[in-house]
Amino acid sequence: MVDQRKPAEARSAKQAKYRALIEATKRKDEKHGYYLEKVQRLFDETDHYVIGQFGLRACIITGLLSTGPQKTTSKEQAKTLSKAELMGVCGHIFMEGNPGTAKTLTCELLGQLIDARKTGFPTFSRIQGRSDLVPAEILGFAKPDREGGSEVFQYGPVFSNIVLFDEINRARSTAQGALFEAMAEAQVTLDITYTENRQQKRTQPLPRPFYVIATQNPLDQEGTNVLPIAQLDRFTFQATSTGITTSQAVEVSQLNEKVYSERLVEPVITLDELLEIRQYIHDNIQELEITKQYAARLSKVLVPYNDLPKDERETDEDYLNAYKKIHSTKIRLAGKDYFIQEIVQDALYPRMTIVTADTAKTQAFLQGRNYVIPEDVAKEYKPASRHRVSLSNRAESLAQRRLITDSRRRIDKVFIIDSVLELVLNNMPIPFEKK
Repeated sequence: MVDQRKPAEARSAKQAKYRALIEATKRKDEKHGYYLEKVQRLFDETDHYVIGQFGLRACIITGLLSTGPQKTTSKEQAKTLSKAELMGVCGHIFMEGNPGTAKTLTCELLGQLIDARKTGFPTFSRIQGRSDLVPAEILGFAKPDREGGSEVFQYGPVFSNIVLFDEINRARSTAQGALFEAMAEAQVTLDITYTENRQQKRTQPLPRPFYVIATQNPLDQEGTNVLPIAQLDRFTFQATSTGITTSQAVEVSQLNEKVYSERLVEPVITLDELLEIRQYIHDNIQELEITKQYAARLSKVLVPYNDLPKDERETDEDYLNAYKKIHSTKIRLAGKDYFIQEIVQDALYPRMTIVTADTAKTQAFLQGRNYVIPEDVAKEYKPASRHRVSLSNRAESLAQRRLITDSRRRIDKVFIIDSVLELVLNNMPIPFEKK
């Protein structure tokens, strides 16, 4: 049923419902309730400046609280960094949406709501993708001081807690690749050139937590460099921005007139508190084996059974029945019916499984629970999987035509992949723990 209330009324009702959840959580676990209250303030403050786009904002905040895939830790790092800082790599976000749908505004606002004055680095920085962008403009560079002989570092915009790479597909592959070490390991490796033509590599750690948000405009693809699926796999989520209703458009115009004169953005959470919340989720939200198994099944079902190594093939009868049903059911696109194998070319299921299971812990935390249920996994499945599915040539050709469905939805790449993922969710049974 469509919500007939005005946008402001709908937001107030949603806030009241969540505050009741916070109070109920406090009665069970005071610390959990306190942290939920802090996170709710992020949602409340973004509500004052961003109309609609709740799904986009929820995805961005979930990525901020989630922990991305971690690398191994050296003894030196273990001595100098706390446990919360060692888990400082966030669940990076890849956003796609039309211009003017509050993608950049939401990211800038999030940076202003976090107090990072003690670190010496900015909380937020923005990189504009362009064809002549070079890695040094992103990472910075290091050179020896001619007078003292020691290295002088010129920090690039990547030395921030939240890095927005706007229109990443407009940058060349060398500039895109400059960010990947930072995304995986929260550090960059710089070349230092000495006057005697000697070179030395120097690894420089990045501020913690470290969070990358990249955006892409799906409308104008001329002169762009599309990220391959292996690079997109480094992002935890792919989020999409949507259009707004007529009443929301009116509210946007009214907000635009008064926002700069009547309200200033004040931080509502510190970096230390953010690190504490992230560690609390990692240490205290319990995940059962069946929820991990459910995430694995959702991800693996997209891969043809015979393409899997024999030791990775499921033998459970419920799974095999679901697999047969999913691959024998047709999806209707632009007046024609297609099997999954005609639409999907490949799916990177290993990291899809890990990310879906890990972000489900954040979803459980936001719902006031200290344990994960299958519904948490199902909710994170689509944003964690969209960019890890590559379409066949036939489906790519269909997406480029951007036709309109009977329900007035545009058939683009995201719509086709979401149709496949919805079919999987509707037919994959939840595994039960066997006694």
